Amino acid sequence: MIKSIQMLGISFVLLAICSLGPLLFLHQEWLIEGKEYAELTAELSKIRENVAEAHLWTEELITGDTGQKISDVTHRFEDAHAAAREFKTALSHKGGGVMDVVVDDLSILDHTLELQQQLIRLEKSANARLADRFDDRLGSEAGSQSDIDFDFIYEEVLVSARLIEKTVRTHQSAASTANLRNHRLTLAVWILTLAGSFVLLLLLRRRQSKMELEKTVMEARFQEAQKLESLGVMAGGIAHDFNNLLQAVSGNASLLLHDEELPEQVRDQVKEIDAGAMKASELTSQMLAYAGKGRLNERVIQFDKLVEEITSLVRLSTPKTIGVEYSMNAGSSTIQCNETQIQQVVMNLVINAAEASMHNHHPVEVKTYVRSFRAADLVDPMAANSELEDGEYVVIAVEDRGSGMSEEAQARCFEPFFSTKFTGRGLGLAAVLGIVRGHGGAMELKSELGVGTCFKAMFPICEFEETKPLSTEKIVETDGNGRTALVIDDDLMVRKILVRMLERTGYLVDSVEDGDLGIEMLDRAQGQYHVVIIDMEMPGRNGLEVGREINRRWSHLPLVLSSGYGRELVQDRGPFQAFIQKPYSLQALVKVVSSVVLPLDEFPGHSDEARS
Repeated sequence: MIKSIQMLGISFVLLAICSLGPLLFLHQEWLIEGKEYAELTAELSKIRENVAEAHLWTEELITGDTGQKISDVTHRFEDAHAAAREFKTALSHKGGGVMDVVVDDLSILDHTLELQQQLIRLEKSANARLADRFDDRLGSEAGSQSDIDFDFIYEEVLVSARLIEKTVRTHQSAASTANLRNHRLTLAVWILTLAGSFVLLLLLRRRQSKMELEKTVMEARFQEAQKLESLGVMAGGIAHDFNNLLQAVSGNASLLLHDEELPEQVRDQVKEIDAGAMKASELTSQMLAYAGKGRLNERVIQFDKLVEEITSLVRLSTPKTIGVEYSMNAGSSTIQCNETQIQQVVMNLVINAAEASMHNHHPVEVKTYVRSFRAADLVDPMAANSELEDGEYVVIAVEDRGSGMSEEAQARCFEPFFSTKFTGRGLGLAAVLGIVRGHGGAMELKSELGVGTCFKAMFPICEFEETKPLSTEKIVETDGNGRTALVIDDDLMVRKILVRMLERTGYLVDSVEDGDLGIEMLDRAQGQYHVVIIDMEMPGRNGLEVGREINRRWSHLPLVLSSGYGRELVQDRGPFQAFIQKPYSLQALVKVVSSVVLPLDEFPGHSDEARS
């Protein structure tokens, strides 16, 4: 039954589509024909206007008016001749055959040729009158023969132009009536066909509504999974190279911070460098968390305090010509969150608002407040979390007075990789939405073209007291105490800083740039290392393959896997006893290495043999 209705509906739709073609064709032809007739009448109007001005100015010159020049009259006649030529040329391919219409025993084309001759005679008459105005014998004043001839020819020109225009308009009216009749007939067929298609498809839609709903839900889930997967792939690719670069910054900074002789002023600057490097590394972690590839630490913190901490960073990240005005009214309300992620939400929203305000320099408004919501009030098919709860929420609203967003941009702005900006953008709002959802919140977007945009993020209030961040442990620089370590990493910067960090804590360190050289080094040392640190991504054999080979030949060796990828992305850690993610500090490295390193004098099977 459904298939029969579906086939019948498809037949009606095809018929509607087929009838739509002639309808559109006739409509287009109608529009083109109307435009052509308008062009023809416009040229005739130009002839009349220019001739009228030439006639008037000629009379004014004859009466001694110095406000006009003979050249002005000449230009008007030139424009009239040009319009007549354009009209004659257009007649041959426009006007639907009006050029062949016969009026007073002459075709419109012949009337046009006669009009051109009349224009020539009128111009000659005007020139003669202007030439004779200084000769009293010839006479050019009103009532003279030259004046009578001039006015007579002028009237002939007007009569001919009106006759041609009337004929064109009459022909146009007749053609429009015929076109309208055909258009209505085709439109009636199309409407009837469309109505039949609508009735059949509506009946079919009712029968398939449940199936369509299930399909829509599954497609939405599949698309969401694809978005998350694309973010995960991108985040993993960025993590390795980006974190290798940050490792040199963070590692050197942590070494300097544990130099007791470092001046306090320099120490403060190094702390800022280290904090900046760690903030940068957290950007990768945030993308991993959004894509479901990582879990970040959370704590309870006052929301207003969280926003206030990044006001200076916001100021540095936004154009100097755009002000940012804060209205913090959330009080002591707290939320349970990863503070770096929430600060990234605020940063992205404010930076977007500032960029949208560049053309009018209106300040961006940032407001925080507390409001009670029902879960139903927060349902937004574009940006809301499907697992919301009733209760109190902290709201941050970021509003600009920029150009606003179109409906298409509003519908797609939370899609990964969609952007209205220059190349390289498009992840900001996608990551913002993921972070807000991950914290049990919702988002709201209101925008109007020419007025501005307001983004709101709502986070559920946490009733627990604010928790303090964990303090860092003081490092014991003699942890290595003469132990030996082998570093295998293809990045020269990473190798250098890792060697410095291990040597700082008392280790004797060898380093090589790939797995094959590392295995050769182990062969020469007969496996007598207390710990081996191996990078995940290297040319040739990767870290997992190298680790398996080392474990097969020297199973006693503790292996540490190091990578710019997150722990969750390195799904198979093989024979490794520990994992450390770049960039890491001196404290983190010592903690990981100390958890697996062999005792100082323990080399099973080779305890009495020295390393070569």
